[in-house]
Amino acid sequence: MVASLTLVSFAEESVELGVRTSPLKLMQKVKDAAYAEGLHDGFARAESNSASKSTQFAALICETIDDLNLQAAEARVRAASAIGPILEALLETIAPDLALHALNSQIARVVADAAKESLSRAITVKVAPENLAALAVIFERQSELQLHASPGHSAHQATVEWNDGRTNIDLSRAIDQSRAIIANYFDSEIEGLKNV
Repeated sequence: MVASLTLVSFAEESVELGVRTSPLKLMQKVKDAAYAEGLHDGFARAESNSASKSTQFAALICETIDDLNLQAAEARVRAASAIGPILEALLETIAPDLALHALNSQIARVVADAAKESLSRAITVKVAPENLAALAVIFERQSELQLHASPGHSAHQATVEWNDGRTNIDLSRAIDQSRAIIANYFDSEIEGLKNV
């Protein structure tokens, strides 16, 4: 009796010694096993490389988004820094004329209200000397109105007096408050953007 030895391989098939297997079949089995092992290793490497590249790509996207957010915040700081001085210059340029127009309108309203309230028609308006000519044109038909130049008044101040009362108008404070509001707003806005 001849004993046969069996070799156990880690492949699914086992080969019996003593049984003749053609060398071509044996080579084909070795080739198929090597191919399967290589295919499995190749898939594992490709999967690992793909995961690594995906992680690198995601990190690059996150870094790019962070850079864009930083650039946007810096742009907002630069814009806010530029807008503040522009608004202040606009306020310096336009506000005096607007305040003068508003002052004249305010004086006209107070004079009209005083004329309705007062038993006496005598109303006195005191303004800065540079505003006197413009008010004389506005009130040229009201003979009982007395206009006086008052060197103590700024271009944006007036006092309207009548027998029963007195009203002080001061729009220069409104201009100063506007300046302060603009300065405070942009200072706090810029500080807030810097902390983003």
